[in-house]
Amino acid sequence: MKKWHLIFILSILGFYSSSWASQFNYESQWELETSGLFEKVTANFNAGGGGFSKLPEGYLYQSIQVNPHFRWAIQNTGFLGGALYGYSISEDGEIRRTNGAFDHYYLGLDYRIKKNEYSLIPRFKFYSPLFENDINGDKVSVGDGVTKWELGGALRTHWILPLYLDISYVHQSFLAQLLKFEMLSRIQTKKNSWYLQGGVGGKVTLIGETDSLSRQLWYCRVNGCSQKNMSLNPQMLELIFQVGLPIGQSSTFALEARQTINGQRDAYLTQVGAVLILRADEKIREKRGYNPSDVFIEDTQTEVDPHLFSRPKVINPSKEKPQQQLDKLEMQLELKRKNNRKR
Repeated sequence: MKKWHLIFILSILGFYSSSWASQFNYESQWELETSGLFEKVTANFNAGGGGFSKLPEGYLYQSIQVNPHFRWAIQNTGFLGGALYGYSISEDGEIRRTNGAFDHYYLGLDYRIKKNEYSLIPRFKFYSPLFENDINGDKVSVGDGVTKWELGGALRTHWILPLYLDISYVHQSFLAQLLKFEMLSRIQTKKNSWYLQGGVGGKVTLIGETDSLSRQLWYCRVNGCSQKNMSLNPQMLELIFQVGLPIGQSSTFALEARQTINGQRDAYLTQVGAVLILRADEKIREKRGYNPSDVFIEDTQTEVDPHLFSRPKVINPSKEKPQQQLDKLEMQLELKRKNNRKR
């Protein structure tokens, strides 16, 4: 029970950013996100596609993942960091295995290019393993456990029905090189109201690896025959659904579900989870004297006269009282009438 208590504590203290509720918000100066994700494998997609095969009788693989993450921005540049903690359970009909460990941590950068109709966000991440899988060992996996780097980016439109498209190339040591993607859209009646979000995600193998009999035996020996981690040349397509509710001025709580619907050499996977996001957005900073227009500073070189928008000279008003000014004006008019009569 102590490990489950640890997972609960980490889910409260951790901060994670993946494809949850933060795809449509890049306005924040800082963002802290904590998520808990439960996943269960019931089958594996066949090597040649065209369907999946259920796990053998008595075999099981399921896990809980806690993902700490932060993002801190200076104007348009974001600095990223986070980690993944997993607690996995597998059964092979005779032995029940459990393992809890941090799989990896990561650091990264992103940069926002904002236009009227859309924003482009190129991104780089580097993943370093904290737990390495031993295919000759007896521990159930909590992740891939390999060094990775990811180069990609996102496109986010500023339409009434916003669109979020994310594509990245993932280089993995000792594993296949992947192309990952997500395409999401959101329905939200107003800025600080609840929202519905949905779309598709997936991955395809760009550069494959040689088949490994020892790894296929490892799947069934320690991972309940699941191909969830360290997949051999995987392909996968999944449906994504999320409902979120803003809390206060800048926080968000969301529930998410994912279900794989097609693939090759990958796990048939069901995932459900929750996320809490804490961020400092423009409204909070504006109340503290922060000018949100300072976030996006454009270099505007034009032929406009530089004195056009200079502060006009202030003419000191007369110190005379209004009645004195009126009497003086009447005297001037009377004098003018007398002069006209003489003429």
